[in-house]
Amino acid sequence: MDYNVMDAVALYQENQCDSFISIGGGSSHDACKGARISVAHDGRSVNEFEGFNKSENPKNPPHIAVSTTAGTGSETSWAYVITDTTGYGAGLKSGSRTSSCGTYSSLSSTRITR
Repeated sequence: MDYNVMDAVALYQENQCDSFISIGGGSSHDACKGARISVAHDGRSVNEFEGFNKSENPKNPPHIAVSTTAGTGSETSWAYVITDTTGYGAGLKSGSRTSSCGTYSSLSSTRITR
């Protein structure tokens, strides 16, 4: 959800973080990608980046993805899906793809991946 992404952006900025770590499956990794794009654009709404290559700033914080599920591939892709709760398409999932949102590293283990 877009508000989860913007909550992550606020926490990142308030705590002066320098990177992101996402733990979970596709939704957590996608939310993290959206937060990184928003942070790179001074906290603008993640909904502004729906579509292809809408990010004007290729420099965003590093991201390490730790997968606890198998099959989504979100930890390795340049795409992310966020549910828009505020705009014209409220309640609909919107996709974004930009070459600047790939993860820096991805960790998977058979002990935690089911």
